[in-house]
Amino acid sequence: MIKIVIFDFDGTLADTFDLIFAITNDLSVEFG
Repeated sequence: MIKIVIFDFDGTLADTFDLIFAITNDLSVEFG
């Protein structure tokens, strides 16, 4: 099975930058 993660920071596929930014901040606080 092939698993792929696509990061779309420029909003071509979806405007997800704010969501990714929030998740990244939460993970960095939790895991240092």
